[in-house]
Amino acid sequence: MKWLAVLAVLYVLSYVALTRCSLWIMAPDKVFGFYYVPCRLRTLQRHEFLQRVHVALCYFYDPVESIDRLLLKGPGVAGLPERDFEVGKDRGPSRPSPGRE
Repeated sequence: MKWLAVLAVLYVLSYVALTRCSLWIMAPDKVFGFYYVPCRLRTLQRHEFLQRVHVALCYFYDPVESIDRLLLKGPGVAGLPERDFEVGKDRGPSRPSPGRE
């Protein structure tokens, strides 16, 4: 039973570490919310693999994210970026993250 408690604590701590690190890294980009892949917005835009990792982690961390958001008033998950800042073309509004439609 101890190992189950250790896994639960590691699950919550990894969520906190990822989200707060992402908030700190994304602060200069003025993104409301966070990404589960702590990198700059332009990096996330350029790499589809990182976007897929973000979506997968949205499902994985959904239970603890809901508790953080509802009970502790934590930040929410940001939608995936759609705008290409390098070219300056707007490809429409951002897609909501899974489970947030």
